[in-house]
Amino acid sequence: MKNKCLSLIAIVTCSIIGSFILSISGVKVHATETLKTYQVESGEATVSESAISSKELLEGFMHKQAGSGFTFNVKNSNRRTSLSSVNGYIYDQIKTRVISIANGQEASGSITVTVPIKTLMGTAWKDKYTATDLGVTAVIGADGLPTREATDAILKLKGCNVDTVLYAICMDCPYEMYWFGNRYEHSANTFMYSPSGGYITLQETDTITINLVVSKDYSASGNEGTTDVSTAKCQAVKSAADYANQIIKDNAAKSDYEKLKAYKDIICELNTYNSAAMQNDMPYGNPWQIVYVFDKNPSTNVVCEGYAKAFKYLCDGSSFQSNQIECYLITGQMSGGTGAGGHMWNHMRMDDGKIYLVDATNCDSGTIGYPDKLFLTGGEDSNGDTWLEANNEYVYYAFDANTKAVYSAAELTWSKKDYSVKSETDTTQDQVSEETTAPVNGMAKSGSIEYKTFASGKATIVSNSNKKAKSINVADDIALNGVVYEIAEIKSGVYKNFKKLSKATLGRNIEKIGANAFNGCSKLGKISINANNLKSVGKNAFKGVKKNAKVTVYAKDKKTYNKAVKMLKKAGLKKAKFIYKEK
Repeated sequence: MKNKCLSLIAIVTCSIIGSFILSISGVKVHATETLKTYQVESGEATVSESAISSKELLEGFMHKQAGSGFTFNVKNSNRRTSLSSVNGYIYDQIKTRVISIANGQEASGSITVTVPIKTLMGTAWKDKYTATDLGVTAVIGADGLPTREATDAILKLKGCNVDTVLYAICMDCPYEMYWFGNRYEHSANTFMYSPSGGYITLQETDTITINLVVSKDYSASGNEGTTDVSTAKCQAVKSAADYANQIIKDNAAKSDYEKLKAYKDIICELNTYNSAAMQNDMPYGNPWQIVYVFDKNPSTNVVCEGYAKAFKYLCDGSSFQSNQIECYLITGQMSGGTGAGGHMWNHMRMDDGKIYLVDATNCDSGTIGYPDKLFLTGGEDSNGDTWLEANNEYVYYAFDANTKAVYSAAELTWSKKDYSVKSETDTTQDQVSEETTAPVNGMAKSGSIEYKTFASGKATIVSNSNKKAKSINVADDIALNGVVYEIAEIKSGVYKNFKKLSKATLGRNIEKIGANAFNGCSKLGKISINANNLKSVGKNAFKGVKKNAKVTVYAKDKKTYNKAVKMLKKAGLKKAKFIYKEK
């Protein structure tokens, strides 16, 4: 078993740090062959898309637990869509159990999941994986063990990473995890190999055990480090949920801005930052959760996680006049405010479609942002970090790797200006401007590139006047007239005969590449394409590019990769060198 600490204040992602033989004995498969079991730490996450319904299982748990007749417009994150099919299956099984525990219906954080690996891998499943199958030089090394590159390749192909799954659940279900002690352990990732046969094979079914350590505050024994849950203590959460939901009802008639400001003010009124929890190395528990925010007990207070989760809870339970408004939980590092170190805060997408910072922790009395300097605030980039100025001091926010992995570029891009509240007496011109902040059907231009935009939130590149461009980078998203659109298509002939173009990078939202899009780009020798959403490549789209062009295809699995390669070869890249990168 492997012990983990999953801190939502400063989460550290673990990589492969070691390996060893679990069993010397094996199953005879041939007179001269013996299969041996190889045990490794969890490999890298397989980032891909899932066909699961966007409606999360039992969303808004605490709202429903309150037993109120109030109708809630609940929105949770949906990091489930970023997981591989195997990880997604594990996610669903763990999440179901997590919700049962949160409801006081289950008394153990020990969860066993039987994973149908063969079924979930689909056509990627093989009885044996050779070096050719894995795209590596050798499967077995001189020491008779699987090589590191073969180990990495099979783990990526398998797509099983419990660490990634648990992070996604914590981001999607911050309320349902209130009982979690922020530590866990899980059984190792394994596969079989044949030293003499020179191949790797996967078990058709894997059994994974995950032990979620329960917070001392919700432990049946009151001790740290156990997996035993007190159902009575979990059921007591209902009273705190009742009060939180009453706050939502009391502010229901206010405008969107007034509602959000009221939530921030109430959270700060109910709490004082719990410095003792951090200074005294207090075990992870209620000081990090929203229960202490809404329990009406002035002696129970929270740290940054409690502030951020409470704000998201109230937002998720509210109905807003604008359907653009949504709240996100963000983790990373902060310098200033309550001190440098790990931090959690919120991003708000407002009615103008832009993202703003809400740091309720540092809007509390006695902090650098009091009372509203870090509420619906914009900022600018500085060396990869986002910074903004408050009380004549700079406050720095840096997103951690996990946040960058599960949120889109648009969700992490702040408005450069603070949110501007519009009054009811705004002029007709202002009203027209406000209406156009939602995605629209129309045309827009950014630099040399002209886009056709759609009310669906997608955009198509229709022309580029910079014929001398040496490289192009089609981003995932583009901000046009205050609205962020996904760049989903390159129209026919857009880059045709760009004679100086040598490098092209196409983002993850590209669905269609039009006919002749890059036809005649004779110097184009480096192409990077994210193929996870790619549906079609038009005739002669890459005809006439540099012979033996190097094409890197990012895909969630080999099936998606092979489908993309087939389309690209047919479009003119028959002699290209294709490289598979899992993403």
